[in-house]
Amino acid sequence: MTPIKLFALLILLCNTVASASLYRWIDDNGKVYFSDKVPPAMSQKRHTSLNRFGITSEKVSSSVELKRLQKEERQKIEILNEMTEAKKAEVGKAKRDKQLLAIYESRDHVISVFKRRVSLD
Repeated sequence: MTPIKLFALLILLCNTVASASLYRWIDDNGKVYFSDKVPPAMSQKRHTSLNRFGITSEKVSSSVELKRLQKEERQKIEILNEMTEAKKAEVGKAKRDKQLLAIYESRDHVISVFKRRVSLD
């Protein structure tokens, strides 16, 4: 084989290896594995996708971890909604207080008017 053909073949093989995906995962016993394919048993568990230099390019979470994260996100949204409702109630109360103070001179004046009206009934 001529050196040019050998060089071309070497470049072709290096390019194929460099473009292949590499995955890393840890089994239940703590043993670390590297492969170009993720086994079906590990596809639902946490594993890491590596680029051609062996640097982490993507972390794939397990289905259990994804469910936990979704549950936490829903809880955060519920808390924000409750805070929003509380804030709306607080703003409404402040608006009503401002209207009362615009009609009456002071808080004591509002209370005295209320007591007079209650005593008349």
